[in-house]
Amino acid sequence: MLSPIQRVIRKQLEDGATVVEVATSLRKRPGTIRRFAEMADYAIDTGMERDRSRSTSEDGLRPIERRVMAMRTDGERLGDIAAKFRRSPQHIRRIEEYAQMKQTRS
Repeated sequence: MLSPIQRVIRKQLEDGATVVEVATSLRKRPGTIRRFAEMADYAIDTGMERDRSRSTSEDGLRPIERRVMAMRTDGERLGDIAAKFRRSPQHIRRIEEYAQMKQTRS
């Protein structure tokens, strides 16, 4: 998924507007518009569009959820994990509970 500004720029350019016209309408410099357009083209060509699924694995867990679950499986206490992540033990407990809920749903 492209960012909102990339979508606007691509649409205006596809509709025949020049880079200078797009830059003027968006109050940006022409070089900025060219870079946004290139980044949008790159994202589409390579399939590297913004996608939240990149931060989750096939099990549906985020990296912090996987780490917390692995550490808890290894027997680490909530307080020790919390110190490593600079979070409160309550926060780590919520992460663990949410990860367990995700695993039971799948």
